[in-house]
Amino acid sequence: MYCYKISKSSWGIIVLLEIKTYSEIDYNSFKINDNLYLKLDNCRLTKPYYIFLINGLKWIESSINMQEKLMISIESIEFSPCDYQDEGLFFAIASWASDYFKLEKLSYDYVYDKNINRYIFNFSEKDFLGKRLLKESLQRVDIRF
Repeated sequence: MYCYKISKSSWGIIVLLEIKTYSEIDYNSFKINDNLYLKLDNCRLTKPYYIFLINGLKWIESSINMQEKLMISIESIEFSPCDYQDEGLFFAIASWASDYFKLEKLSYDYVYDKNINRYIFNFSEKDFLGKRLLKESLQRVDIRF
């Protein structure tokens, strides 16, 4: 079980992911690129929230050097509504993939905004892709920010 956790206030974001990888591809899964696929059949999320996981992988997929096909299957996702924010899905899958593929540390930061009671995520100035993909994910589930 992979644990993504951040905390800079009295509460944080915790997302637990159970992930398996397969060399055989289920072509009903989501294609991230020619060699990377994401299967979400078992994760028990509603479909609008799939975009956070898909875009989290798209954010870092250009850094992944793969010669063989790989399917990432999310077997389960656990979180407490008290320690959760939708963006956690985006960063949890990207962090897992960064560890799995032994990539450099992901370049983003976060601050807790007491006025809106949410974490705000910031990307490096040059990371237009990360900003765009996270914004697109939030807009798809119509979260006001």
